[in-house]
Amino acid sequence: MRISSKKGDKGITSDFRGQDCGKDFPVIQVLGDLDEANSFLGAAVVVNHSIRVKKLLVEIQNDLFLLGTVIGGATAKFPQKIIRKLNKNINLLEKNLPKLTAFIIPGGSLEASYLHIIRSIIRRVERKTYTYSKTTDLDKNVLVYLNRLSNLLFLLAREVNYSYGILEKEWKK
Repeated sequence: MRISSKKGDKGITSDFRGQDCGKDFPVIQVLGDLDEANSFLGAAVVVNHSIRVKKLLVEIQNDLFLLGTVIGGATAKFPQKIIRKLNKNINLLEKNLPKLTAFIIPGGSLEASYLHIIRSIIRRVERKTYTYSKTTDLDKNVLVYLNRLSNLLFLLAREVNYSYGILEKEWKK
C-alpha cells in the first residue's frame, strides 16, 4: 500500500472499495474523525497506568478499525458481541463508582482528561454517522456502539480519577 498517491493534493481520496471520492464526502468526514479518536486513544494508552484500562483501550482501538470498515462499506455488519462487551464494562463501572448527582466538569488527571477528549470526539463521530446513516444502509449496531462507547469512556475517566482520589468537580449553575 502506497502512502502517497498525490490524489489528495486535489482533495481526492479513495474509500474502502477503491472508489475515488472527495475528502469532504460525509463518509470520509466520519472516517477522519474516527481516526482522530483512535489516535487520541493511542496517547491515552501511553499515559495510563492501569494495565486493565490499557488493555481495554487497545481493544477499543481495534474495534474502531473494524467500525471504520463497516462505515466505509467494506464490511456489512458490526458484531453484536462487541456491544455486549461494552455493556458489561459499563455496568461493572457504574456499579463500582459513586452515583452521579450532578453534571461533572471534564478533567482531573491527565489520563482522565484524555478519556474525556476521546469521549467528545466519539460523540462528534456519532452525530456525523447519524447524519450519514440517513443516506445509506448502515448497520444499526454502528450507532449503538458509538453511543455506548462514549458512555464507557466517560465512566473510565471517572474511574481513573476515583482511583487517584481525585474528586470530581461538579458544574455549579
